[in-house]
Amino acid sequence: MTNLMSYKLSKCIHMILHGIHHIIPMDPDRLVFPPVLFIVMNAIVYSIFSYFFTGSCLDIVTSGATFGYVCYDMIHYHIHHANLLNSYFVDMKKYHHSHHYMDDSAGYGISTKF
Repeated sequence: MTNLMSYKLSKCIHMILHGIHHIIPMDPDRLVFPPVLFIVMNAIVYSIFSYFFTGSCLDIVTSGATFGYVCYDMIHYHIHHANLLNSYFVDMKKYHHSHHYMDDSAGYGISTKF
């Protein structure tokens, strides 16, 4: 019963945080993760990482994860809203838009087709 409740809760949170992006995929105000929630999530990630890393290593690993996520969000924003000139990203834009407009169970990638 607990697993079912946590599954339903996680689906609800996912819909609130990400689902709106699928309802209105070209809305520039609802594309990237909200900064206040990002700070909260980053604090949670930092706490989890603190079980595995200490001192400078903890800060470096958390900074790397944060930097990677910010890069991901920037690429995602540009895939949706920039006038892309690079043929690789033009192809990725088509691939990602198929995720929104044809089949939302495929085409998750925004920087690769993995």
